[in-house]
Amino acid sequence: MDPETFNAIQPLLDKIAELVEKQLDSEELRRLFAELGNLVGKRRIASMNIVVDVFDEDRECSLPMLTTGLSAFPGKEPSRTWGDSSPQRYVVEDGIKALLIYNSAVFQ
Repeated sequence: MDPETFNAIQPLLDKIAELVEKQLDSEELRRLFAELGNLVGKRRIASMNIVVDVFDEDRECSLPMLTTGLSAFPGKEPSRTWGDSSPQRYVVEDGIKALLIYNSAVFQ
């Protein structure tokens, strides 16, 4: 994904994240998820993830742009989870290259 497209979609991703956050922070959802976490038992974690990704047909891979959710452990309050991508710039032989880093995967 080129840097212009990446920058253009950021405001939309921010708005989507705000809406998702309101839902994930709702009292009823957190109560239900805490109950689920208690029911799965010790040494288990219940997780719910919401992912916005862009699929690249040419490279046959998906680029996650926003990943967030909840995790619940028995006897604990649910906690928020995040797994976002971030743009990085590196100097290479032919100049500065902008790359997108997502959980150690690199996308140009």
